[in-house]
Amino acid sequence: MVLVGAFALFIVTAAIGLTMVAMKGEKLDSESKAFVDRIVPIICADLNVETLTKYASEEMLNSVTREKFDALFRLFRKLGGYTKFNGSSGEASMLFTLEDGKLITAEYVADVEFETGPAKVKVMAVRRGEGWKLMEFMISSPALLQ
Repeated sequence: MVLVGAFALFIVTAAIGLTMVAMKGEKLDSESKAFVDRIVPIICADLNVETLTKYASEEMLNSVTREKFDALFRLFRKLGGYTKFNGSSGEASMLFTLEDGKLITAEYVADVEFETGPAKVKVMAVRRGEGWKLMEFMISSPALLQ
């Protein structure tokens, strides 16, 4: 009888925990999407390294030299002027590790248009405190192959 009661308590606790995680997940999805939908047009309209670094995480800043950032943005400027943001899709996820504890990241792909045609912007972000920072920002477009 005690075992049945303990098992029932475990089930109820697990159900509450899963509900809370699902609710938190929806909130993180909403927050991360708002971040991506806000910054992608800003960065694409400017295509300037300084603009990107305002939103960059320490991981991003420490992984690429300034010269490589400059070269990448010279390539991106071949797309011409930014003309339109068509939205993004993706989601946030939570990971728990012994080394880092809770890590919250988000991955999105945004559809944008430049003077030379459509492009996809891949964004990976990390949540730091109450805000989001970029870990990855990459533009791909057939126009970059020409």
